Amino acid sequence: MDTVRRLVLQTSRQTTVVRKMNSLTVVQGQQWEGQKKIVSRFESALCGTDLLPVSKYLFSVTGKNIRPRIISAMAGAVNAHREEDRDMVEVELKQDLVTQMCEMYHTASLYHDDVIDNADMRRGQPSVPAAWSTKHAVMGGDFVLAVAYSMLAEIDREEVTSCMSRVVKDLVEGELLQMSGKVDMEDNLDLYKYKCYLKTASLIANGCRSVASLSDRRLADEAEQFGREIGIAFQVVDDILDFVSSPEELGKPGGGADILAGIRTAPLILAARQSARLRRMLEEGTGDCEEIVKIVVAEGGLEQARDVANLHAAEALKAVEGWKESESKNDLREIVKIFLDGNLLLQECNF
Repeated sequence: MDTVRRLVLQTSRQTTVVRKMNSLTVVQGQQWEGQKKIVSRFESALCGTDLLPVSKYLFSVTGKNIRPRIISAMAGAVNAHREEDRDMVEVELKQDLVTQMCEMYHTASLYHDDVIDNADMRRGQPSVPAAWSTKHAVMGGDFVLAVAYSMLAEIDREEVTSCMSRVVKDLVEGELLQMSGKVDMEDNLDLYKYKCYLKTASLIANGCRSVASLSDRRLADEAEQFGREIGIAFQVVDDILDFVSSPEELGKPGGGADILAGIRTAPLILAARQSARLRRMLEEGTGDCEEIVKIVVAEGGLEQARDVANLHAAEALKAVEGWKESESKNDLREIVKIFLDGNLLLQECNF
């Protein structure tokens, strides 16, 4: 894939653009204090057992933390519509628990994904299966989920329980949809985006709805819509980065890893609509990853995928544009701006 990366990053200007796109990872990767609370829960439950280092492993390094930052900002934006009252402290504590749960759900899915994908790297270090074994990864992911489930009792709200249960269903359905190969056999951008919703956006959407319902249920639908749209945008950007970033830059398999795994993402689907040769290669199961990337670049697949991400990010902003102005609402805008700026920078590339 070195040849492909030289093709895509053929000028220093292009290299700068990709580095700026990866600022999304850098900005969101700043330490999130909720990690310490999560690890503390594990230490209380597993003191002295062999499972403790496994369960703490992916929480001990800094990931993107995009989900907790979105959900925390959403909680603050919704709370700005409330008058201060004696219940506010309890509401904020429960919203914080939801935020922690969402990151635990996501991280548990990474333990299991790395087993399914036979991945050797995660967040810039050896994956759990590589560092221990696949059994350790399965049990570690199960434990993280179990601790997250227990937090529903502390929150004790029916709508939150319903939302967070739906997330697990969607994660499983999304993985089964990807394993079925349906998305990879059809020129169907809507099916691809549905998979993005199940595997990525559902967690953000239901997390946003949960924190909103704890504070002001009137805003729950709009909060969920924001989470859905920004979640899809985030996944499309992530799929673009798979074409232009190395595994070292992403902290996980990249450099065309999706192509090698036979996974059709937005850049590939959109480019195939323009190229009969690419469609034929995909139908025949051609393993020439470098040639496929060349065609995707030449046919404008990356720019078209960028446009898809921009559209969903703009829809996310639209969902909350009528809300009361607050620092947290500005934080939501800033998160979306990171997506939009990162995508628009691709326009500078001479693909």
